[in-house]
Parts: sequence; structure tokens; C-alpha cells
Amino acid sequence: MIFLIFLVITILWLLLPLIPSIRELMKPTDIDPLRVVPRDSSAVSFFANNFRNYILKQVEKYDFSSLRDYQPARLPDGTPFVRVQGSGKLPLKETSSANTVDHVVIAGVGSILPDDTTFLREVYGVASLMGGGNCVYRAILAEEELTLQPGSIVLRWGHSVGVFNVHENSILHGRASSDKELHLMPGVTFEWIAAPVISVESAEEHIGTAKEEVQRVPFELDDMIKMTDDTYRYNGDILLPDRSLVTGNLVVKGRLMIGPETCIRGNLKSHGAITLGNGCIVEGSIVTSSLLTIGKNCILWGPIISEKQITVGNGSAVGTQDKPATVSAPLVNLHSGVVVTGMVVAQSAGKTLS
Repeated sequence: MIFLIFLVITILWLLLPLIPSIRELMKPTDIDPLRVVPRDSSAVSFFANNFRNYILKQVEKYDFSSLRDYQPARLPDGTPFVRVQGSGKLPLKETSSANTVDHVVIAGVGSILPDDTTFLREVYGVASLMGGGNCVYRAILAEEELTLQPGSIVLRWGHSVGVFNVHENSILHGRASSDKELHLMPGVTFEWIAAPVISVESAEEHIGTAKEEVQRVPFELDDMIKMTDDTYRYNGDILLPDRSLVTGNLVVKGRLMIGPETCIRGNLKSHGAITLGNGCIVEGSIVTSSLLTIGKNCILWGPIISEKQITVGNGSAVGTQDKPATVSAPLVNLHSGVVVTGMVVAQSAGKTLS
């Protein structure tokens, strides 16, 4: 009897920490979905939209009747700001040897920011906004067209409701986006960019030059292992001849080399490197655990993903207006004339090349 009492006490003692879990299992109380932390939002313009909402609420409460342009002031919540118009002189931080502005800048219509200036707080353009050369921005938002001159650096995010122009030798850390078009010149470094149209230099001269009407020879898939009705696997390296027509999804364990002007009516996946010749058309997605090299003037309908590096050649197009696509890899290189409809994510670094 003593043994049984001791055993019961021991079992109860071991179950004591589990009582809350048992109660929750029998009668759940915390069944609501977890709330996502705002900074984890997948919307590229999330921070820009939040800042717009904040600044508009603040200026609604402010009496601008006695405030002159370029006169330092404080918003109702105490944040220092300055209202600018045209191209006047901004108030500089006295303790800094460089041209440093420690105010939120509210830029009026036709404003042009000075060269060689560092903005420690956000810049808000109520209309179109022209940045200066060799400027550093914490974050910047324009309600119409936004232009960053050569040598600009954005540390957190940049967004434009209109066209967002970024000139050469600029660096876009964090997120950069536009509601209309993000136009990048060669020599721009970026991380996460998105827009209905992302174009590199003179894109309209090149886009869509892959030829749909090319006479292509159907490529027989008899040598491959049939996984499903429309998916085939090949254990090794494979070369698809020029001007081939492949109907179906391909999974390749080795390298996949695709000849010029070949059309793939399906998805591609390879454990080795994938190389597309000039003028290819891929109507599905492309995924590889190695390098992905895309030639000139290709048309790619779906997302393209690499675990190492993606290089997109001159004049190639990724995604469509009906189905925006994602380009994702640690390293992404976009050559002149490239157009992406959707998003480009470079986990380490993305670059535009001439």
C-alpha cells in the first residue's frame, strides 16, 4: 500500500508541469492565428505606406500658416522636420563635418534636393522629387515621379507612386519599389525590388524579340524516365538542340543546356547548372540548385529561382502583366534591356550591367 501511494504521488508530481498543456488540449482557449510582425510583411512597399500614413496624420494637426520654407520645426509628436520648396538651403546638423540633415524633409512640388547630402530621417515628396548626386537617404517616398541621381545610396527603403528612376553607381539597400515602373541604369546595386515593370536602361528596344513563329523540331522524351503524364526525369547532363520544342516538365539531375530559340512548354528543374541560349522561350518556372544563365532576348513566363546565381542577358523578359514573376537568388545580374514584371530578390547582392 505504501508503495502504491508513493507511486501515485510520483506520477502526479511528474504530471504537474503538464497540467496547463493538458487543460489546453481538452478545452482550447488560444486558437486564434498568430499575428504577423509588421516588419515581416512580404509587401515591398509596406514601410513606405506606413510612413505615408504617419506623415499625413501629423501634418493634418500642424498649422503651417506661420511656417516659412526651410525653417526647422517639430511635428505634433515632437519629430523635427523641415518643409522645402524648389532648391533652397536645408538646415544642417551643426555637430557633423559633412552635409547632414537630421530632420524629416517634406518636399513640395518641383523640389530638388542638394548634392552630397546625408538625410538621417525620411524624405517625403508630395509630388515629383529630384534627388541630388552622391546623396545618402535613410528612406525616401515620392507621390509622383522619383529620380535618384548618380552615386545615391538608400539605406532602408525607397518608393515612388510614379516612375522611380535610379541612375548609375547607386545602391538600394532594403526595399525599392514603384506603383508604375522602376527604371534602373547600369551600375546599380540592389537587394529587393518590385514594380509592375522593372527595366534596365533602354528596355523597350529589346523586349520581346524571342520569335514565337520559329520552326521548331519536337524533342522526343523517350530516353527519359516518365514520372507523371507530363513530367520527365533525366539522370545526368543533357543538351537540348537548337530550335527544339519540348512539351512537358523536365527534372534533370545533372546540367541542363538549352540551345538557342528552343521553346519549353513546361517547367524546368535541375540539380546542376542551367544555361539558356539566345531567344529561348520558357512557359513555366525555372528552378536550379546551381547557376542559372539566361541568354539574350529570351522570354520567361514563370518565376526563376537559383540557390547560387542568376544572370539574365540583354533584352530578356521575365513575367507578364497577367502573371507577375519572381527572380530570386543570392546573386542576381540583370543586363541592359532586361524587363521583369514582378519582383527581384537578391539575398546577397543584385547588380545591373551594361
